[in-house]
Amino acid sequence: MKAIGMAVAFVGLCASASNTMAEGFTKAGELHQQIQAHTRIAAGTSRQPEDYEDAALAVGYIEGIVDVLAKKAICPTSDMTVVQVVAITDKYLTAHPEVWDNPAAPEVFAALSGVFPCSKR
Repeated sequence: MKAIGMAVAFVGLCASASNTMAEGFTKAGELHQQIQAHTRIAAGTSRQPEDYEDAALAVGYIEGIVDVLAKKAICPTSDMTVVQVVAITDKYLTAHPEVWDNPAAPEVFAALSGVFPCSKR
């Protein structure tokens, strides 16, 4: 129950931030573009030096959210990898372009909580 309360508080905080300070936060669409750079590097098709910076930003951003929420609001498996959480986030953002103007944090939470819910473990 405590985890549900924390998740609700996190989403509420992100929603209120989107209404008052959204300009200072990473947007979901920006994160999606950074993840695409990560994908290009992984596929060996990147020819842009800035792809490496964008990929590092995407991975660090997503890892930070996982670190904050792990075992409290999301419950990843013990064998989960960074590549998997980036792919899950990418799949979610690709399927939901309507959220690209939203702050990225609650969208990453939405992507990961759907795959790693705590209530089913």
